[in-house]
Amino acid sequence: MGGVLGSSSSSSLSSGFSEEVVVQEVKSLLEPYLATMDAFLVDVEVHPSGLLRVYVDTDAGITIDQCSEIARYLREHLQDALWAEEIDRIEVSSPGIDRPFKTLRQYQKYRNWEVEVLMRGGERYRGVLLYASLESVVLRVSGREEPITLPFQEVKETRLVLRF
Repeated sequence: MGGVLGSSSSSSLSSGFSEEVVVQEVKSLLEPYLATMDAFLVDVEVHPSGLLRVYVDTDAGITIDQCSEIARYLREHLQDALWAEEIDRIEVSSPGIDRPFKTLRQYQKYRNWEVEVLMRGGERYRGVLLYASLESVVLRVSGREEPITLPFQEVKETRLVLRF
């Protein structure tokens, strides 16, 4: 339930390893470690320039110190990977509140927050997130008496609605 729903990448590194392989190895290494600190993995990106970017979070929000600790852990534990020589930099950060949700855990974290949901068919819904599972997302939408239930598999993107 806490895994990354959709990491992108399918090209190859010069060593011949696909970015998908690197992402899977990083996920396998990090997810148990993050669980010990009540953190969760949001996304992993591998860039041909040699950058490994990892987005992590906690229910209370990830700190800079936690990000630094996770980056150190990655550097120590990835040095033996066959593709590690192609990684020059490791960045670990919060996913930021303006980025689309990538994991079910983000939906759970932001329960009772206002979100905008874009469906695969192009429909948009804005409302308060009441519930989310791998089956559905439930929103309380202004002007409707009953909450609406959206099939999770049809959700293309969900973002927080930011008001300043």
